[in-house]
Amino acid sequence: TQLDGSFHLIEPLSEFVFSRVHSGSQSFDGLQASTFISIGNPNSEPVDVTATLYRTDKNGESLQKSVSIPGSQALEASISDWFGVEVREGYLRITVEDGKKIVATLRMTIDNQTLLGIPLLQERPGNEGSLPLVLEDSIFTTRIRMLNPESKAQTIQLRFNPADSSLDPIQTSFRLGPGEVIEESLNALLDGAVGTHQMGSLRLISTGETIFVDTLWTDRIRAGF
Repeated sequence: TQLDGSFHLIEPLSEFVFSRVHSGSQSFDGLQASTFISIGNPNSEPVDVTATLYRTDKNGESLQKSVSIPGSQALEASISDWFGVEVREGYLRITVEDGKKIVATLRMTIDNQTLLGIPLLQERPGNEGSLPLVLEDSIFTTRIRMLNPESKAQTIQLRFNPADSSLDPIQTSFRLGPGEVIEESLNALLDGAVGTHQMGSLRLISTGETIFVDTLWTDRIRAGF
């Protein structure tokens, strides 16, 4: 098994949004993928949790699952088993009733080999922000995924600032329709202008109110994509 990505220190929250779900045959770049949810209840009393799966592969169709987790216990489940469907592309929102708080993580296996920690979007994502480190070369790649969860189109502006200050910034813009997802390497998003052995930061601004963004850094050769 290969590990790519990581989990960070997670504080108890009343709402979690996980930016990607891939679960089923050929659901991640043509490879078999499985996504697993882990939810822990740090309270002494039970909590009622609602999970909403938004299927961007099915025009935003949503599925809900509610469960009660006893105090000081945890739940572990496969997304496909939990919701009873395979999901080529989607994202997951976890909410807790009565203002109580839980901890939750999402992880994904690819082709039964590569293990990825799925980024957590804490609180409500906004319409602008920066990715402090992105890189692209013949071995490593930064995959950037952007999802428009709104019912109207957005225009996205990207600005790549190379770590080498002697190089000029690279800018581009594109449109994301309602519920549309785009996932590309950094170089592909910038029309091949990054080149090889480039490192820097990425600034993103959207015309909408909310845009979900996450990145995956990985060794493309060993991961198989």
